[in-house]
Amino acid sequence: MSMTHRTALFLLGITLLQTASGRFPVCQFHWELQRAEQECHTQLEQQTLYNNGCHGMWDNITCWQTAALGKVMTQSCPSALLHLFGKNGNISRNCTEKGWSSVYPSITTACWSDNSDEPNKCFPQLSAARTALRGQGD
Repeated sequence: MSMTHRTALFLLGITLLQTASGRFPVCQFHWELQRAEQECHTQLEQQTLYNNGCHGMWDNITCWQTAALGKVMTQSCPSALLHLFGKNGNISRNCTEKGWSSVYPSITTACWSDNSDEPNKCFPQLSAARTALRGQGD
């Protein structure tokens, strides 16, 4: 067997192993969002609800814990975006009488970066990110 055939079989084997695990090392965006959503729902089921306040929620990208009326919740950029873009900002929401405010600053301002080559490698994940971020105060 030639060296070319061995190399091709080796690369095919690695690809199959990565596909079998359901994750590609460079592009884990979708998997990380699914994991974060599951963790969020588990946490929210265990929380005490306030009579006057905002119920915890998953907004397709971030988990917001239950909050009392008037409380400002601030958290770091979601890990899926941090791993994709490497930009570590903070986002916030206010619990108002009308419910949760929009995210501020916008999640694309706080967590998005155009200085990364990752979107070129992860086009499907980037498209999923844009879809998930629609309606997040952008």
